[in-house]
Amino acid sequence: MKKRRLGKILLIIVLLLAVTIVGAYLLMNRNLGKLADATIVNVDMGKVTDGEYFGKYTVLLVNVKVKVIVKDHLIENVLLLRHDNGQGKTSERIVEDVIAQQRTNVDIIAGATYSSKVILKAIENAMQ
Repeated sequence: MKKRRLGKILLIIVLLLAVTIVGAYLLMNRNLGKLADATIVNVDMGKVTDGEYFGKYTVLLVNVKVKVIVKDHLIENVLLLRHDNGQGKTSERIVEDVIAQQRTNVDIIAGATYSSKVILKAIENAMQ
């Protein structure tokens, strides 16, 4: 009797675990798909006044907070206040491209696609 009851409990635990894993997998794919399809909007710097602008963007395990410093309608600096990432540390150099090109829709860093896009979306959010 006890073995049968223990078997039912284990079956329920396994089923709950399977449902949780499948749900997390589906959620992850949906969020990554949205990010892959997301376009980076170029901000009209002529409309951005001097100041410090804060933005953030999060997709799953990639979490970014930035401070964008604008002077004379130019992006003077982009500071990464937070960048939680998996293997996307190399994407942080994308802020140099944003500053050099004075736009947000710069080329993505190869090998760090998702982190690059999250950083760009955070910068975009800061300046809108």
